Amino acid sequence: MSGENSVFIKARCLSTKKIYYIRYDYNAMHRWILSEAINEEEYRNKICSNHYSEDNKRNVDLSNAQIGPQYKGCPYCGNRDFVTCSTCSELHCFNGNSDGFTCPSDGIYHKLSGGYISSLKGVRAGQ
Repeated sequence: MSGENSVFIKARCLSTKKIYYIRYDYNAMHRWILSEAINEEEYRNKICSNHYSEDNKRNVDLSNAQIGPQYKGCPYCGNRDFVTCSTCSELHCFNGNSDGFTCPSDGIYHKLSGGYISSLKGVRAGQ
């Protein structure tokens, strides 16, 4: 997958409160594919070695996105789902088995509203 077609999005583990990054790749079928989740150190190493720019953001339309077979979930707890906090707007891994979550950033318990995440913005790779 070409670097220009990859986007890294910051997320936080609800269990460990550690930051990690998920990578979406844009494929030939014009679809975003969730490809991997890496810890913050791996992400920093990729940024330095591949000239990714924190200033170069790209929107990822999730309406047609898919999870790739290589995606293993959060690198810390293995959760494969996501939620966003309505207060801080951070993306968090989620186990999908409860009616809400406590955001590690604001410390507030948020009940799920039944919506879905339609798009995310992330660091565009290879630019």
